Amino acid sequence: MSRVDHANTTATRLASTRRAMYNRVSGGSQSGHWATRATSLIKQSSMIVMLFALAACSPPPAESNNAKCAADAAKTNTVAPAPAETPVLLAASTEPTAPFSLGIVVVRGDGVSLIGGKTLKFGSAQQLVIDTLTDAFDMAPSNRERLEDCGPGAIVLNAWENGFSAYFHYGAFHGWSTVDQKSPEGIGFGSSRAELDAAYHPDIFESTLGTEFSAHGYSGILESDEPDAAIIKFWAGVSCIMR
Repeated sequence: MSRVDHANTTATRLASTRRAMYNRVSGGSQSGHWATRATSLIKQSSMIVMLFALAACSPPPAESNNAKCAADAAKTNTVAPAPAETPVLLAASTEPTAPFSLGIVVVRGDGVSLIGGKTLKFGSAQQLVIDTLTDAFDMAPSNRERLEDCGPGAIVLNAWENGFSAYFHYGAFHGWSTVDQKSPEGIGFGSSRAELDAAYHPDIFESTLGTEFSAHGYSGILESDEPDAAIIKFWAGVSCIMR
């Protein structure tokens, strides 16, 4: 039975009792004391009816309110899932690239440079140059010898199988000759005279070696003095060339 139904039943019973008491009093069959007592009970019964009615209409117990508040708070305080992270696309590396598809070693009029690395100028220590080039070429020199008959005196030659040779004089780097490696402008073994002219405007002359050129520290020999003649020897600094 619900609280409202229970209150209604109790109120009905109390009302019946009140009517019975009133009838007895109004009928005059009882004394004045009984009349006074009956009037008091009728008032008390009216108050009880009112209390039950109020109880039936009262709000739910505090526990229910607390539970509802807790549920609302849980909804409010629920932490929303973090949004999925958007991948940040990082920019590609902008390391400088060598022109003309140059190799890892670029020859210069005053030494050699490694792409993205150090420059070994003439005068650099012999062992430093050998070790650096060995790492760059991923191979050790295939030929090492002392050349006694070269013009400036004894020269130590270190040659690699890729066609690069380094010349050392008194423990320092003083020259190179090459087949595969090229200059920063893309000039090297096999380049034409026209390409050489466009890059360096060299001095070209005839010698006991043939059609020779010299420019910006570079030296070499051409097949001929024709525009399409190719470079057949290419070097810089000290070398051991018999004239």
